[in-house]
Amino acid sequence: MKKCLNILVFTNSEQRFKVIVDNLQQLPHKFRTELINNSDNHNVEFLEKFDLMLVDRQLFLKDINSVVTNINYNCINKPLIIFEITESNCIKAKVISSKYLDLMSLQDYLLFDQVMVKAVEEEEQEFFLNSEKELKREKEKFQDLFENANDIIWTSDLNGHYLSVNRQFLNILGYPKQQLIGAQSLKLIAPEDRELSKQYYHRVVEGQQVEYECSVLTKNNTRKILWLKLRPILQNSSVSAIHGMGRDITERRRIQEAQNLLYRISSKVLSINDIRTLITQIKEELSLVMSTKNFFIALYNHHQDQISLTYISDEHDDIETFPAGKTLTAYVIRNERSLLVNRDQIHALENQNVISTIGTPCKVWLGVPLKSRSEVVGAVVVQSYDDENAYTEREKKLLEFISDQLGLALDRTKYQQQLEKSEQQYRELVENLQEGLVIADIDDNIVFCNPAFAGIIGYYREELLGKNIRDLIPPSEYEKIEKGNEERRKGITSKYEITVVDKQNQLKHILLYASPWYDHEGNYNGSLGLQLDITEQKIMEKEKIKLQEQLLQVQKMEAIGTLAGGIAHDFNNILTVIKGYTETMMQECEQDSVAYHDLEEIFKASERAASLTKKLLLFSKKQVKSFRQLNLNDLIERSLTMIKRMIGEDIRIHTDLKQNLGFIHADPSNLEQVLFNLCINARDAMPEGGEIKITTSSIEVMNYQDKKNHKTTPGNYVLLTVEDNGSGINSKVIPHIFEPFFTTKKIDKGTGLGLAVVYGIVKQHQGWIEVDSKPGQGSKFMIYLPLSDRKKIKQVDIQKQSEIVPGNQENILLVEDSEGLREFLIKFLTKNNYKITSAENAAKALSIIQHQPESFDLMLTDVILPDRNGVKLAEEVIGICPHIKIIFSSGYTGEKSSLDKINELNYPFIRKPYKTADLLQLISKVLNN
Repeated sequence: MKKCLNILVFTNSEQRFKVIVDNLQQLPHKFRTELINNSDNHNVEFLEKFDLMLVDRQLFLKDINSVVTNINYNCINKPLIIFEITESNCIKAKVISSKYLDLMSLQDYLLFDQVMVKAVEEEEQEFFLNSEKELKREKEKFQDLFENANDIIWTSDLNGHYLSVNRQFLNILGYPKQQLIGAQSLKLIAPEDRELSKQYYHRVVEGQQVEYECSVLTKNNTRKILWLKLRPILQNSSVSAIHGMGRDITERRRIQEAQNLLYRISSKVLSINDIRTLITQIKEELSLVMSTKNFFIALYNHHQDQISLTYISDEHDDIETFPAGKTLTAYVIRNERSLLVNRDQIHALENQNVISTIGTPCKVWLGVPLKSRSEVVGAVVVQSYDDENAYTEREKKLLEFISDQLGLALDRTKYQQQLEKSEQQYRELVENLQEGLVIADIDDNIVFCNPAFAGIIGYYREELLGKNIRDLIPPSEYEKIEKGNEERRKGITSKYEITVVDKQNQLKHILLYASPWYDHEGNYNGSLGLQLDITEQKIMEKEKIKLQEQLLQVQKMEAIGTLAGGIAHDFNNILTVIKGYTETMMQECEQDSVAYHDLEEIFKASERAASLTKKLLLFSKKQVKSFRQLNLNDLIERSLTMIKRMIGEDIRIHTDLKQNLGFIHADPSNLEQVLFNLCINARDAMPEGGEIKITTSSIEVMNYQDKKNHKTTPGNYVLLTVEDNGSGINSKVIPHIFEPFFTTKKIDKGTGLGLAVVYGIVKQHQGWIEVDSKPGQGSKFMIYLPLSDRKKIKQVDIQKQSEIVPGNQENILLVEDSEGLREFLIKFLTKNNYKITSAENAAKALSIIQHQPESFDLMLTDVILPDRNGVKLAEEVIGICPHIKIIFSSGYTGEKSSLDKINELNYPFIRKPYKTADLLQLISKVLNN
């Protein structure tokens, strides 16, 4: 059978190519031609497909260099025919060899068919020669491949007897070749896989190709897992033998099993939280690929140099703790590296004093470090008492992986414990936080709140979850919420006050700190708010403002009092001068004369002025208590005129004053103030007018204690009642009406001190006060004051007579800072037969006394002097002149007047403005006493 030749033609003319093809078809050979119409470089693989090459001489001569490069250089030993076509379409050709190509001596062309026949015959002869050589080479190559293949290859007859086996087959199974040739293949198959192998053999005999895996037994009785591929060998269309090839996948299967094991263990590490349960399951999984009969987890206590076995499974020993010392476990922990040793190696380490063993000796010991947070905290150990080959490097690497996984589990357990502790602390912090904490989503729906927040607005937490913030605030606050949301969307923390409505529909004032709340990806998710209940603070602020206003009012009153005191002091001095000169002139006139009557009017006017000054001091609260025996009825009658002026003409006053009332020991000015305050309160309760009823009576109290828990002493009391028909007082308010600054009036209508002052004055007088009132039915104030059993008055009683009592040339030291009053008294007392030496201040008076200590019988001094208090002056004067008598005088009875001290020391005192006759009588009585 002749070969079909592949011919490549190089020419740049389609017509010349057609001539070549036509000539080739006349030859007795099969051809396949292909045209190349340029001399570009072509890759070697393309050119090597062709058996002959025809090159147009015309193209050859035109582009000689490229033809040499692209054809001859790349196609060495390929036959090359140079052809030329004559004008008569005859073809001349010449066969040349690339080795002897001489492009400049192309001559002696032959006819094309002669050249082609010669070239073809030479090519065919070379082809068959090459084929035989190739066949031999292929056979040798196949045999080499067969023997040296990495896979096992064999052939067997239809009964499964081996006909041939390669070297790898022998290496894997461990048998010599002579034992396998002719042997039954099924005997090498593991018993559990023989039936399966028979089935596959039958299918191959039937002409099928099969692949499967099975276990085989080696000569040393170990198992190998093989992947096998069997195919039939056909002869005359029938199966004559079986060809087999296979691969040892034992290690791959082990790796897969180990990978599956490691995957299962990793999954358990991630899914099992209890560390002991995890260790138990890891041991069970590990037992599938290695011996774990003797397995333990050791933890090292650095401070105590102690090793404790948190988990142990051992055939011989049951040790829970032991000193670390030089044990194998301690060696692994301290050196932070794995150790695999057999009995001989253990003895060698003992002899070197590197280690010391405890417990039952083993044949092989394997330990790997156990790390937690990159620090070695213990070891994972396995050992075998009977098989010194139980563990290899493979088991060591596997156990190292297990140790890493256990380390991760320990870390996770510690992190979990820390996380749980942190969560518990956070939960306790949030739950016990005194401030309200709330988290709302982007639509302002509450997703979390702590008990404090729920407590602020009076809800249960369950009621608040899912509720919208706007359901808890008045509509007037919506704008604040919207503005705050806009700020938080920009990442700004807001702080503002807001009003919420609690479950009882009461308003609560909240100071809100609201921050943006982000999810785990950093997206804005809503708001986190911290609330402080400032409702009480707001109330206190209002009270503070109110108290400040009340304080201002008190300060105003104090200022008025101070001013009134100063005015009273100077004004009473002036009135004393006016009254003194008036009385002196009246004594010199006839009582029926016009001058006398005019002077009498002046005197009355000065009396009224003195009374007005007294009232001014009373309202300024600068009047000091001056207790005396008095009849309450008389005090009420004297006060009615002033009361009527204060309450106005649209309010009527009715009195019912019982006769024979008896005397009380009281300060008249204070009781007048009680009357004034009660009447003013009554007036304010009757803005449209009404009636005030003032009554007095005597009452006997026997073991009485009223509902306000006022403790009283049994005895006789005077009852003063002030009653009105005004708006009345709410029962809830009555317990507070006597509290300082408590008032139901507007800020500019009252200070809240009136009834508090009344209550204080009554208590100072050993009495008590009761209130009976209902809204719309008026109010009744009942004041109980004890009757006095005193028969004698401490103060000097000035006789009520108008006659003048002159002196007897006694020496009087007059100390008065008011120049006008001092000049009047000098004239008046001198005229009434007294020797007067005057001083305008305390220093001058002391100087006079020091120079004339025995010269004076009496000192008449003002209480308030520019440089010293009159009482102090008196003490110093008495120290110099013990026999001197002293009379005090003042037009001011405030704190500086020292009136209490004067009364305590029983000094005579006369209040300015006084009558001249009263002054002379007092001086006479003091000098003669």
